Amino acid sequence: MGGSLSLVPVLDYFAHREFLAAGLRPSAVTLPYPDGGSGATCTVHYWAPEGEPRLPPLLLVHGFGPRATWQWRCQVGPLSRHFHVVVPDLLGFGGSAYPSETAPPPTEATQAAVLAALLGALPGLEGRRVAVAGTSYGGFVAYWLARAAGAGRVGPVVIASSDLLKTAADDRGFLKRAGEGWGGVDEILLPAEPAAMRKLMELASYRPPPAALTPDFLLRDFIQKLFTENRERLVHLLKGITVGTDKFQVTPLSQDVLIVWGDHDQLFPVEKAFAVQRSLNGSARLEVIKKTGHAPQLEDPARFNKVMLDFLLAAHKPDPSSRPRVHDTTVSDSERSLSRRVAMGFGVLQLMDFIARRAFLGAGLQPHTVTLPAPVPVPVPAIATTSSDTGGTGVVGAGAGPCTIHYWAPAGEPRLPPLLLIHGFGPMATWQWRRQVGPLSRHFHVIVPDLLGFGASSCAAGAPAPSESAQAAALASLLDALLPGPRVAVAVAGTSYGGFVAYALARAAGQGRVGPVVISNSDLLKTADDDSALLERAGPGFGRTADLLMPLDARGARRLMELSFYRRQAFALLPDFVIRQAVQQLFTDKREEKIELMKAITVGTDGFQLTPLPQDVLLIWGDHDQIFPLEKAFAVKRCLGEDIRLEIFEKTGHVPQMEDPDRFNKVVLDFLLASQQPPSTQLA
Repeated sequence: MGGSLSLVPVLDYFAHREFLAAGLRPSAVTLPYPDGGSGATCTVHYWAPEGEPRLPPLLLVHGFGPRATWQWRCQVGPLSRHFHVVVPDLLGFGGSAYPSETAPPPTEATQAAVLAALLGALPGLEGRRVAVAGTSYGGFVAYWLARAAGAGRVGPVVIASSDLLKTAADDRGFLKRAGEGWGGVDEILLPAEPAAMRKLMELASYRPPPAALTPDFLLRDFIQKLFTENRERLVHLLKGITVGTDKFQVTPLSQDVLIVWGDHDQLFPVEKAFAVQRSLNGSARLEVIKKTGHAPQLEDPARFNKVMLDFLLAAHKPDPSSRPRVHDTTVSDSERSLSRRVAMGFGVLQLMDFIARRAFLGAGLQPHTVTLPAPVPVPVPAIATTSSDTGGTGVVGAGAGPCTIHYWAPAGEPRLPPLLLIHGFGPMATWQWRRQVGPLSRHFHVIVPDLLGFGASSCAAGAPAPSESAQAAALASLLDALLPGPRVAVAVAGTSYGGFVAYALARAAGQGRVGPVVISNSDLLKTADDDSALLERAGPGFGRTADLLMPLDARGARRLMELSFYRRQAFALLPDFVIRQAVQQLFTDKREEKIELMKAITVGTDGFQLTPLPQDVLLIWGDHDQIFPLEKAFAVKRCLGEDIRLEIFEKTGHVPQMEDPDRFNKVVLDFLLASQQPPSTQLA
C-alpha cells in the first residue's frame, strides 16, 4: 500500500514527458574518471536530442536538489526551440555514477572535467562552442567549466542562485535563519524528518506550500525516495565541495556572464549576488527576479526563460540589427501564481494543468478569447450540397445570442499553414493535445479551441446544447475571425467527440475552407447498441454512459482509465482521496451542461448520415480501444471510402496521441505535409 501513496513517480513521469515533448531523449556514456587513477571510469546519464545538432548547443547543469528533470522541466521546452539542449546528471546524481568506494568525492572541478569530456563525446559537439547554465551547486560547476575550458570552448555563461563566494560564515548565517535546533547545514539540505523537509521548502521558496498540502506521510515518502536511499552518496558529495576553501578562488571569466537571483533566496541571500557580480569585475549582468526564492526557474519560469533567452540569443548574435525576435513568453499574474504553487506544492490537477499549459506556451501558443454570433447549423442534406468552389461554409448565421470561444494560437498573423486541433469529451484540450503542439507548431500555425461547453467556451444563457454541426459552425466562425483575407484551406484533426465535429466541419465547409482531415478514435457510426456494449464492458455500477465518462468517485475514474488506456496510468496509483478530489473538480463543473451535450449528439440518430468526404482523410485508431473498439474503425473506413488511409496503433487505447505520441506525430505530419504538396510532387 505504501507504494500507492507515492507522488514521486508521478512527478517523475510528468517531468520526463516535458523533456520528451521538447525532443530530448535519455542516454548514457562511459567516460574516464579524472580522480580515480589509471583505468577508472564513470557513467554519465544525460538528456539530449538524437543525432547531430542543428542548433547552437546549450548545457544545463542542475543543483544539489532533486532530479535534473525536475529542476529544468520548465526550461527545456522554450529553450529547445533555439538551442540543442543537453541536460546531464552530475556524478553521484540520478543515473550518473563514479567509483565512490575507491575514489575521493568529485569536486566542482572534477564535475566540470567530466562534463567537458561528455561534450567531446557527443555527436557533432566535439570542438564546438557551448553555452552553459548552472543553478545553485550547478553554478559552481558551470563556473569551473567556463574557467577551465576557456572562451574557445564555452560561450555565454548563466549562473543562477549560486554563491561562488560562500564561506563558513555564510553557513552559520544560514543556520541562524533556519532557527534553533539544527546542528549543521546538512541536516536541512539532506532532511531526514518532515520538519526538516518543511524547513528546507520554507527557506528555498518564496511561497512554500501550506502544511495542509504537505502532510507528514507525503514528506516522508519524498525524504525516503530523494534523500534516505542516497544519503551516504550525497554526504560524500557534500564533502567534495571546494567553494569556500583555498582550493576555490573566484576570478573574472572571459565569457559573457548572466547572474540570476531570487530576491527572497534564503539559502544564498540576494546580497551575495552583488558580491559575486563584483568578484567578476562587475562586468556580469545581474537580474534579480522578484517574488522568488532559491529556484526562480521554477517559481517564475516565464520571466526566467525570457531573461535567459534574451541574454543567450544576444550573446550568439552580437549585432543588434541581426538579432531575431524572441517570442515573448510573459504570462498573466494568474499563470505565474500557478507556476509558483505547482513548483513547490502537490496539487495533482494544478500540476497536470501547469505542465500542459507550459507545453503550449513552449510551442509559441498563447491563450485568447473571442465573442462570436451564435452558430446556426444548416441541416445535413443542405450541407451535403454545399459547393466547395464558393468558399462559403454554409453553417454560420446570426443566432439568438453570442457565444464565447476560448482558444490557443500563436500571436499575430500566421506565417505557416493553419491547423485546427479539436479535442474530445475528456479533460482540457491542453491535456489532450499537449504532446502534439510542439512538433506540429514547427510546420503549422496551430489553433486549439475549447469546444462550446468545455473549458472557458460557452453558449449564450438559455441556448440549447450544441450538436456536432453547431460546434462545427462555431469553429468555422472562429476561423473566419482568426484568418481574415483570402480564404485558405485549414487542415483539421479531431479526436473522439472532436472527430464528430471535424467530420461535420469538413463536410459543411468543403474543400475551399477545410483541407486534409485527421479523425482519431472517433466512431462516426456509433449507435445505442454500442453504448450498451460499452456499459457492459465497464461492468456493474454504471447506469448510463454519462456516469462512466464523467465519474465522480475513485472507482469510476480508475475504470474509465482502464477502458481508455492500454497501459496503466500513474494517476491510477494515487490514493482514493486524491483521485476523488481530482475527478470532482474535473467533472462537477458544467456537469449538467455536458450531459445535455451528450444528449445533443446526432451521431447514431436519423439526423446523421455518414457519407464520404471530398478531402484527403487519415483515420487513426488504437488497437486496444475499449471505448470505440477497433472493428468500428474498419466500418467507418468502408463508409468514408476504401481509398482513405487507416493507421492502427499497436499497444494503445482510446488516446494514441497520448500513449504513443512520437508515432502519432510522425504519422499525422507525414500525412498533412504530403497533402500540402502539389500533385506533381507527390509520390505515385
